[in-house]
Amino acid sequence: MSDIIIGILLVISFFFMVWYCVKGYNLMVGFAIMATVWMGLALVGNTFSPNPAMEGQGVIDVLTHIYTTGPAEYAKSILVNVFFGAFFGRV
Repeated sequence: MSDIIIGILLVISFFFMVWYCVKGYNLMVGFAIMATVWMGLALVGNTFSPNPAMEGQGVIDVLTHIYTTGPAEYAKSILVNVFFGAFFGRV
C-alpha cells in the first residue's frame, strides 16, 4: 500500500513541476526541489518496504549520489552537446 501512495505522490509532484515550469519560474530551483522531494520519498519508501538497490546505503550515501554524482554525470553529456552544437552551428 505504501508503494501506491508514494507512486501517487511522485505523479503529483511531477505535475506540480510541470505547472511550475509553465508559470515561468526558475527551472534550477524547481529541479532542486524535485530532487529533494523525490529523494525524501525514496528514503521513506525504503523504510516501509526495503529495496535491494538501496541495501547498505545510508542517508549520506544517497545524498552524495543525488547531489554530487548526478550533476557530474549530467555535465559529461552536456559537454558533448555543447561541442556538437558549436560544430554544427558553424557548418
